[in-house]
Amino acid sequence: MGTNKSFHEILREKMTKNGSFSEGKWPNFTLKTSPIAPVAPTPLEDLLLEKTDISNRMSHFSSRETWFSLYKNEYAKYITDEVPSETAEIPPVKRNWTEAQTRAFKVLTDFGAEELSEFSSDADIKKAFRRLAKSYHPDTLVNQPENLIREKSQQFILIHTSYKDLIGSCGT
Repeated sequence: MGTNKSFHEILREKMTKNGSFSEGKWPNFTLKTSPIAPVAPTPLEDLLLEKTDISNRMSHFSSRETWFSLYKNEYAKYITDEVPSETAEIPPVKRNWTEAQTRAFKVLTDFGAEELSEFSSDADIKKAFRRLAKSYHPDTLVNQPENLIREKSQQFILIHTSYKDLIGSCGT
């Protein structure tokens, strides 16, 4: 088993073995260029320092989403000298409904989920399905007449299959 060494430690060992690393100084690496589009040589130190600088500034954030959004903004600033607005209001857009989503929405409205609209989020639709499933589940119909249990069980099966259809088509 190998030890847990950082990339820099492994690189330093390899360069020391090859004789290209001496007295703790990084050599000047340059990017290979084609004769058509020459590029100014860029030392490896500068690339590592730039990456380390961005990482150090963002390492105190614990949330992965925060880190990636800040990294994205830093990258956008590097390219365009401006940061994309994070407070831009996006108007609600009518969903691009698939056939399964249309069937699921119809089942929900048929069983009394009138609070949903075409602008409802996926979380709202899932909550409506869960609420319907709880109210029509056969286990909740103890001590009810047999015909009511049979009818509600068939309705529960319809709700369950349309929910599975929706999940299968959306992947959520």
